[in-house]
Amino acid sequence: MNRQNRRTLKVLRILVDAGLFIGMANFTVLPLLPVTLEHLTLLFSLSLFWILLLAWQRIYSDTAVLKFTSHLSIVTGASLILGIVLLSISSIWPLLNLDLGRIGLLVIGLVFGETLIILLTRTLTVSLVKTGRYGIGIALVGVNALTQEYALTVQSNLRFGHLIRAILGDADERYPELQPNAPLSELENILREDPLITQVIIGLPSSLYDQLPALFDVCDRRGVRVSLIPDAQRYLSARPAIDTIGNIAVMSPMQSPLDFIARRAIKRAFDVVFSLLVLVLGAPVFIVIALLVKLSSPGPVLFIQERIGRYNRPFKLYKFRSMRVIDHEGEWSAKTESRVTPMGHILRKFSLDELPQFMNVLIGDMSVVGPRPERPQFVDRFSTEIPKYRLKHRVKPGITGLAQINGCRGDTSIPLRIQYDLTYIESWSFLLDLTIIARTVLLGFINRSES
Repeated sequence: MNRQNRRTLKVLRILVDAGLFIGMANFTVLPLLPVTLEHLTLLFSLSLFWILLLAWQRIYSDTAVLKFTSHLSIVTGASLILGIVLLSISSIWPLLNLDLGRIGLLVIGLVFGETLIILLTRTLTVSLVKTGRYGIGIALVGVNALTQEYALTVQSNLRFGHLIRAILGDADERYPELQPNAPLSELENILREDPLITQVIIGLPSSLYDQLPALFDVCDRRGVRVSLIPDAQRYLSARPAIDTIGNIAVMSPMQSPLDFIARRAIKRAFDVVFSLLVLVLGAPVFIVIALLVKLSSPGPVLFIQERIGRYNRPFKLYKFRSMRVIDHEGEWSAKTESRVTPMGHILRKFSLDELPQFMNVLIGDMSVVGPRPERPQFVDRFSTEIPKYRLKHRVKPGITGLAQINGCRGDTSIPLRIQYDLTYIESWSFLLDLTIIARTVLLGFINRSES
């Protein structure tokens, strides 16, 4: 019954999305067209394209799982892609002679409409989960820190739709939230007695992996889906990658959308265009700052420092010099340091010292958006102190990033920065980059650590 409810809700969501598109299209881009076969064909084709766009982003894979922000990012990106497609079609097909204003209304309407649908769908999903009419019946195998974290997560986030109906293993007072119903040997009896269990999730320590074949055989005989929480979970990101080499599964600690060359090409193309615009249009500002730096104290205009970039490769980072010329490679810079020049304080406060890094972007050492690069000695130190620290080097470092727009600048928590960096890497999208740039422009130029 739960499985049928999930399928019904998914089909209902697709029909509502199609209805929203048809309604918005008729209200915005197609109201002036006569109702002809061509008109109806165009409307049907565009609505199908809209559904396929959402399906391509896996919005229908499980309507209970995606976060609200993930839903919103998907529909916003899909709406923008649709708008670009409509502009392209309109330029070559006289029947669809649309102006930018009407297409903009359609994009905005779809985003707002889909936001309402998302909220209603989530409310309905949570209500169905609470009443037991929606969700996946789970038998949880193993009593340990990993299975406890899983149990607490799904119990406090009903959007996952996971309903733990049985726990198997040995009781452990360290995990009071997990009260086993039976030992591991009783899995087959549990599955036989409770037909609502359709998935078994196994979270055993590696020392008990010799019991996995028997547990898998039971799941195969009962026809239920089986999933494994790996014992190496603490070394993995939220989205590990699994490849197959012949018959061997090979797991990587992290998977990122930027692992795909097409998405890296999109990001690189934007970096080149954006950095060129900044360097050309901002040339007068660069010249004025360079003169002020030169006049404020003896020394070069640019401060060049070695940083660690993608694949742990060192590169030379450019900044406008904000300090008097002495050796300070081995220390953090602080706002109270006497060697920071008066002009340097101003440059740092408004992040103007970072502007030459657009040359690093154009060269290819950096991206406009990404984790901030660090000096070699701090990379070595943080790598031993902070788990998953070096995973940030899977992508190019950036001038701004998710951590920076969330206040992690200057002397702030390094572990918190890494959390933001890894979240960015795992959930990258072009829309996310645009959002970070917009928030940086609106809110992020002022460095409060230099106030």
